[in-house]
Amino acid sequence: MTPADEFLTHACLTYDRDTPARRAHAMTVLQANPEIATTPHVAAALGDPAHARHAAPGGPRGWEPLLYLAYSRVPQTNPIAAAEQLLTQGADPNAAWRHSGGPSPFTALTGAFGEGEDAANQPRHQAEIPLAALLLDHGADPNDDQALYNRMFNPDDSHLHLLFRHGLGTERPGRTLRRPPDRMLHDLLLWAAANTQPHRVRLLLDHGVPPTQPYPGHPVHQGRSAIELALRNGNPDIAAMLSRAGAPAPRLSPEDAQLADLMAGKPTTADPSTIAQNPEALERAAAQGKDKAIRALRAAGFPFGLALHLAARAGRADTVETLLDLGADPAARDPRHGTTPAVWAAHNQHADLAVRLSRARRR
Repeated sequence: MTPADEFLTHACLTYDRDTPARRAHAMTVLQANPEIATTPHVAAALGDPAHARHAAPGGPRGWEPLLYLAYSRVPQTNPIAAAEQLLTQGADPNAAWRHSGGPSPFTALTGAFGEGEDAANQPRHQAEIPLAALLLDHGADPNDDQALYNRMFNPDDSHLHLLFRHGLGTERPGRTLRRPPDRMLHDLLLWAAANTQPHRVRLLLDHGVPPTQPYPGHPVHQGRSAIELALRNGNPDIAAMLSRAGAPAPRLSPEDAQLADLMAGKPTTADPSTIAQNPEALERAAAQGKDKAIRALRAAGFPFGLALHLAARAGRADTVETLLDLGADPAARDPRHGTTPAVWAAHNQHADLAVRLSRARRR
């Protein structure tokens, strides 16, 4: 591997093994080989308008320079000027790559917005909003399925405000999308209703996203409507918002009604079938920092599962203390990686919480 390829391999997000250490290694390679900085793909990754120029796809990922600029997470000199230069020279604002042959394209816009399932290690571009706006002004499609997915975990809506201003939700002639925009936005509404994102629910409704759709969303939602998901996850205020927007009142099963009360923090005796049907309920409450729900669920007999791991990954120090107080085991290991909650906290850059968990003892 050439020094330029080694630099680019470590400087850019891969959505496989992203860590700050990889980006630090990229800068070490650059310092040892400063001559690579003037090559077009490296110059783009460095956001250097003096040397960045549109060129044929190349480098270790087979990308055109604009993608290296958008996915780079090392310090950049002037990424907006460099991107403007590349676009003026003919770079495709909809340039994209596919992750492991997956169905959704990872576009330059996806790279600008960043984040994802491992957001702590997949940060936003340093010029996130200006770069995204520049791409959109030059013709990037705002109906970016992967970008919407990657940013749905974080309640910040700055990207959505920008995308709606540029036509999110309206298909463009000549563009072939994996999914229609209404399905993308329906899934976003379902996630927001289930994961306590009231501002996002309001934003979506205000932009004409209907509170119900005749087709199911992502399989993770098990065919439930947004209002059902809101109630089952202890979000009655979101449910009321959806009801005012026209969502019909759902007919909850006895088990779902019990779960709705528990997730809202109302102590109640859970039927064994409620626990059997929702063994991950305490994990969901922990991931969202719902401490009242955690206490109610635990009192009703729900298992901890990976609740402590998920609270640690999210950096929820108060929820970690609640779980420890209730008897969660700080030495428990997850079944996939065999790692403790402290390791999950450290991986997501919550160093103080990792130390706290490594020193904790089971009560």
